[in-house]
Amino acid sequence: MYAIFLIMILKVHINQLFNFDYITLIKRLFNHYALIIYWTVLLIVLLYSFEFFERKFNTARIIKRKFFHVLALVIYLPGIKFMESDILLFISAAMIYLFILVEKIRNKFSQFYYMKKLTEYLINNIDGRDDQNFLLTHIFLLFGCFSSLLYKETNIFSLDDKFKYNSLIVLGVGDSLASVVGTKFGRTRIYPPTKKTLEGTIAAVLGCCIFSSLINWQLIDVKEFICFIIIFLYEGFTLEIDNLVLPIFTNKILSILY
Repeated sequence: MYAIFLIMILKVHINQLFNFDYITLIKRLFNHYALIIYWTVLLIVLLYSFEFFERKFNTARIIKRKFFHVLALVIYLPGIKFMESDILLFISAAMIYLFILVEKIRNKFSQFYYMKKLTEYLINNIDGRDDQNFLLTHIFLLFGCFSSLLYKETNIFSLDDKFKYNSLIVLGVGDSLASVVGTKFGRTRIYPPTKKTLEGTIAAVLGCCIFSSLINWQLIDVKEFICFIIIFLYEGFTLEIDNLVLPIFTNKILSILY
């Protein structure tokens, strides 16, 4: 079901992908050379740091997974801010297709040594609700980061331009804070049968409100505050994979409220 929905959403954008003037696209892409260098250096430094701290400290699995949410945040935030949306959508959609292809290859040739190592690494950093035969957590995380742009571009949901960061904020800030604060400081479990806590939910809502205000250089209004509350109350109860359902739900709630 998840894969079908993902393919349906991306299919809406596929005509734009194939109608690009690729020579012009490459020229425009290299105009963002500083951003490309930033992404490259960031990936190398943060992934190396992650491996170092993972070996040095016994970090809880849920917190290790949220490292990739923060990594997605610091990658996509300047991309959304400084890069033209059509170029960023093209790159993102291409990466989605690449991730799906790699996952298919990993699944088909799972008996080979490097495929086994890749499988081991992915399984140690995925959502426990994922299907281990075809892993989708990382694909959904990538999709969630640019979903606000995709919905706006394809008019699936009518969203104001100031909300183009919200899916990213919900995943990179809110979902990460909910897990980390809930794991470390959570005492009040109000979401049976999940282990999610009231403390984690409050941290997620406040974190999203503060981050959204800083990004847009203005305090969020009551409607956006209500949106974050609804999102993370839902996040507490849902048994679905957060990386997919939270961005979809966020964009839908915003389209209703505004």
